[in-house]
Amino acid sequence: MWHKALDKRQSVTAVFVDYAKAFDHVDHSIILQNLRHMGTPEFATQLIHCFPRNRQQRVKIDNVYSDWLKLNGGMPQRS
Repeated sequence: MWHKALDKRQSVTAVFVDYAKAFDHVDHSIILQNLRHMGTPEFATQLIHCFPRNRQQRVKIDNVYSDWLKLNGGMPQRS
């Protein structure tokens, strides 16, 4: 639809968000709360909500593994 507006020389509003950087440094629930507060459509908020959920990590040194740790921030690499 936006391309038709441009063809008619009408203005188009677009928002580009670098989610990887946002999720790297802030608790996901804070970002989602702010998106809802700003009026982001619920389908978009849910899509963002589901992507980085239930992630865990652990560390391996030689043949010893740490316990699993639930992550509250960050983003999967290469996502």
